[in-house]
Amino acid sequence: MTAVIPATRPSPASLCTSNTFHTDARPPKSPLDLTPVIPAAARKGRSSARRRERPRAAQEKPMTIPILQMLREDHARVLAELDRVDALLRDAAAGREAAAAGDPRPAAIVATRALAARLETQFATHLAAEDGVLYPALARELEHGARLVAPLHAEHAELRAMLAALLVTLGRAPDAARDEQVFVQVRDLVDLLRIHIRKEEALVFSVAERVLEPHDLAALRARRSPDPGPPAPGDHPTTPKGTSR
Repeated sequence: MTAVIPATRPSPASLCTSNTFHTDARPPKSPLDLTPVIPAAARKGRSSARRRERPRAAQEKPMTIPILQMLREDHARVLAELDRVDALLRDAAAGREAAAAGDPRPAAIVATRALAARLETQFATHLAAEDGVLYPALARELEHGARLVAPLHAEHAELRAMLAALLVTLGRAPDAARDEQVFVQVRDLVDLLRIHIRKEEALVFSVAERVLEPHDLAALRARRSPDPGPPAPGDHPTTPKGTSR
């Protein structure tokens, strides 16, 4: 496999300055782009895996696994909130004052607080499940898997640090300078989070559907949920009779 040389992601500060709010719906391309490497690693890694592959039909049409669907739904909820905050940031950046709504900046601050609260919960459950179960399982199952998931772990660490910094700023006494700093920080956080979610939706989950073992899926579900209850039936994909994995 061709070696992948990690690239340094641009500093969050370079994505947004205190006087500029990026409103492009397409975030900048991340240097930590796993698009060319994860599918190839999955194919090559599974050809020499320690166990047999699942039936070809399962590879061509991945199963809908409840825990992975739950993670996708987490993403959908977060993305909807990011879109709402994004719209309010655009209003705040433009300095618009609608006759009925008045100054848009307070609404943007309120929405940012709501987003930060949601992300605190998501980082304690969703990200923790990925760091503790999903990524280690992929590292085990894919050839050179540890190196391939390292950028994803790094992005999680950066997202946590960015959220912590945002919460500190939100805790300061409100004034124009504080608000401006909040908008800079949340813009950076939104940009990186969208990039990260796009990677997982396009690549990580589809690979996970093909290579994760039932015990990995059960552990992933338990780690995501504080009180998960019994494993969902679909978290234990069955193999057609007469076949082996």
